[in-house]
Amino acid sequence: MHTSKSIAASKTKMRFFMPLLLVCTAYATNAFAQNKPAVVPLRPFGVVMGKTSTQLTYDEALANPMLICADTNYLVVSYEIAFLPKGGEFWGPAKQGAGKLTGKVLDGIKSYKTSGVELTRVFFDKIMLKSKSGKIIPDGTLSCDLTLK
Repeated sequence: MHTSKSIAASKTKMRFFMPLLLVCTAYATNAFAQNKPAVVPLRPFGVVMGKTSTQLTYDEALANPMLICADTNYLVVSYEIAFLPKGGEFWGPAKQGAGKLTGKVLDGIKSYKTSGVELTRVFFDKIMLKSKSGKIIPDGTLSCDLTLK
């Protein structure tokens, strides 16, 4: 049987719960939400992405160390890249322009390979593309795994 105290407590809970639900829903779908799908198909290390994460060897990554746009109407302008080796520490992010990976990023991939790290997750974030009309657009994020075999 409901008492006036239990009914008052239920009304108080609803006053806090509904606004909290609306705020959580808004933040879950806004620009700060993680793992937004890519607007334009991208190829990390020149490999076609069949799903959200692809596995490559270190040799494949070193053979073509760049992020390529699969759509010829767009060019990659810049992006950030970071690494998380299995059992190791997160490294990055390092800002990269269009073209091949350079400096410490390329050296990092080589060192993970020579030190025998079984698996390294690579994160591409803050990807910026330029359309043929000259408009700069942000793209989604993506990741892939680098392995020894």
